[in-house]
Amino acid sequence: METTDIKMCLNTEDVILEDTTPMVKQYLDIKKNYMDAVLLYRMGDFYETFFQDAITLSQDLEITLTKRDGGKIGKFPLAGIPIKSIDNYLPKLIEKGHKVAICEQLEDSASNSKGLFKRDVVKIITAGTIMDSALLSGGTNNYLLALNKTKNKDEYGIAYTDITTGEFKFTQATYEQTIAELARIKPAEVLVLTLNEKVLPFHVVQPQEMDLPAEILQNYNCTKLEYKSFDVDKGVSYFKKVFNRPPEVYTKNNCPSAIIAVGVILEYIIETQKNFIPVFNSLEYYEISDFLAMDISTRRNLEILETTREKQKVGSLLWAIKRTNTGMGERLLKKWLTQPLKNINEIEERHETVQEFIDNSEYRTKLAAVLPNVADIERLVTRVSNNSASPRDIVGLKNSLACLPELKKIVKKLKSNCIEKEVFENEKIKDIVEIINKTLVDDPPILIKEGGLIKDNVNESLDYYRNLKINGDEWLKKFEEKEKEKTGIKFLKVGYSRVFGYFIEVSNSNKDMVPPNYVRRQTLTNGERFITDELKHHEDEILSATSKMIEMEYNIFCQLREYLREFVEPIRKIAENIAKLDVLYSFAQISVESGYVRPIMTTSKDLVIKNGRHAVVERLIPMGQYVSNDLTLSSESLANAPQFMILTGPNMAGKSTYMRQNALLIILAQAGCFVPADYAKIGVVDKIFTRVGSVDDL
Repeated sequence: METTDIKMCLNTEDVILEDTTPMVKQYLDIKKNYMDAVLLYRMGDFYETFFQDAITLSQDLEITLTKRDGGKIGKFPLAGIPIKSIDNYLPKLIEKGHKVAICEQLEDSASNSKGLFKRDVVKIITAGTIMDSALLSGGTNNYLLALNKTKNKDEYGIAYTDITTGEFKFTQATYEQTIAELARIKPAEVLVLTLNEKVLPFHVVQPQEMDLPAEILQNYNCTKLEYKSFDVDKGVSYFKKVFNRPPEVYTKNNCPSAIIAVGVILEYIIETQKNFIPVFNSLEYYEISDFLAMDISTRRNLEILETTREKQKVGSLLWAIKRTNTGMGERLLKKWLTQPLKNINEIEERHETVQEFIDNSEYRTKLAAVLPNVADIERLVTRVSNNSASPRDIVGLKNSLACLPELKKIVKKLKSNCIEKEVFENEKIKDIVEIINKTLVDDPPILIKEGGLIKDNVNESLDYYRNLKINGDEWLKKFEEKEKEKTGIKFLKVGYSRVFGYFIEVSNSNKDMVPPNYVRRQTLTNGERFITDELKHHEDEILSATSKMIEMEYNIFCQLREYLREFVEPIRKIAENIAKLDVLYSFAQISVESGYVRPIMTTSKDLVIKNGRHAVVERLIPMGQYVSNDLTLSSESLANAPQFMILTGPNMAGKSTYMRQNALLIILAQAGCFVPADYAKIGVVDKIFTRVGSVDDL
């Protein structure tokens, strides 16, 4: 008998209880709570999958499918992957649209000498809840977004978060704005919500007919969730407990649908992350109307972050101007380019900082030297906040925070207020760097339960056991020499095996010289291995010292990580401002390199460009060959200036390139960058539309 139908097993309780193996019983008992996920079941050094999950793993990862006997239910499919290779396989499963439930052994061999290990799911990984940096792109946010339609209204509540950085935002939007926001945010995973009074709050159902076009939602990894009616007042109280600072806007009148979306995301994260819940920044409400609007077609045609045809960075506006040095900076640059400002004061504040960097080349020189040494603090401190930071993460955090004194010198000289100078004045950060430096070795191992993490002179008991082990190695050398002399066996060797422990090895040719106090421990092809009472006593001491040493190092590391959790919020503020420094440096650097000028921003309806250039095309053709051009549009201050223009000409005449050039100039200006032109006067633009027919692939 063979079976691949896990539902048959789950629906036949007497089969589970009586007619299968203990391991299959345990697996089925866990799997019934995670039917929508691929369950990776830990067995020793492998994650195993059974039944349909095994077939999925075999097909999607192209690994061997085998079979296992399950008792009277017969043989069932089995496929597994080595634990050490999990980072190679997880991205492929997530890309295929699967959720992955990680089921770990909750006890070790020391605590369970017989019977099954206790096991349970410790984390569920979905496209929007990935935390491991090895599975993420450093310069791209990984957003989880919830979408909730207001009943009987053309209105949607939108909430989204990047749990790797702590960012959490929400807003209300019309149908058209919602489509545009999805295109801007590019979430890795979308939760589509629907009201149902009869179900548990977050019961997962199969995707059905949704309120948004299928051609839009098919671009995202979507799960449809049903929820009960949500009490917004209770929700407000709940959110204040979750976030470090209470949010600015929490009222029924403003955004009830978005509040529900926020609540659903929080519950989804709690359900998937189990004991690894990150600390979030304060929840931030934003108005879509505060930013320059672009619909989905406009974003695609302007090729802001990627090209239309190849979906590549090369050939995009981002590629043309990016000079950032950090993952944080690149992520912020993408936000600024895809969400340009409309507030003229905020735009001018960014321009002022860029001007200071241009006028003071020493600032740029120093930033170019320091910023590459700054790791992704945003993501490192988030892993600290949810107790998943590795020793290497914390050393990376230390090395990055050690750069603050040099950055502080530059920030103090800036006259503009774009950078929050006070966050660089936190004296406790210096203490953090010193404590980490005194505690952790400079190049720690990846694993935290194998020792080698903590420096000498941190803990007296640890130093005692460490010295015992070091002196124990010296003792072994002396013991070997003593036994050679005592027995007359010239080639006697003392060694250690993980399976058999310490031993004295004697070749077959010298077996007759073995003294009677040697007790045989292992037989080899070319000799024998023995143990003595003296060597056994030393073995017990050393193994005890090693296990105690590893346990102490682990506890010290956990205490250090817990201590660092107190500083998550101030370190996040530092990361946020380093990212701003990086982007503004990038704007200044590209402006110097490519001859960009500071645009004059006004509240009028003037748009005057003299000798404007296409930021991308001029980088794709030989230097100096781009023919600059002008544009003058106005409805107010400029006499005889047209309010609009009808552009005609044959195919390949450059119409699309000209239109896109000026749209990109506006985006750059309102993002805070200077622009490729000899002169630019720009009345702040609130919307850009384009339906250009060709791309700028010249």
